Amino acid sequence: MSLANYTTAPAEGLEPQRFDPPAGGRLGDLRMPVLAVLGELDPAETAYSAEVLAERAPDVRLIRYPDAAHLPSMEHPERFTRDLRAFLDGLPRW
Repeated sequence: MSLANYTTAPAEGLEPQRFDPPAGGRLGDLRMPVLAVLGELDPAETAYSAEVLAERAPDVRLIRYPDAAHLPSMEHPERFTRDLRAFLDGLPRW
């Protein structure tokens, strides 16, 4: 899956985009519930990002998968689907 992305994505226009003000400083402005799923076998930088999101955004549910890396939804699809459905089922109905 990743190989297909690398071989088909255009080389131009993939530079990081800087937000002003930085997005990390605006997490407290989020007004919707957020589900953050962290595979704890992923690099420490990813875990740090998920933890910052969970600390700074007002309504975050952080689920940790101790036995998954970067793609918990693919590594544990049944568990991920169950967790996602539980999160979505807990949201208010419109």
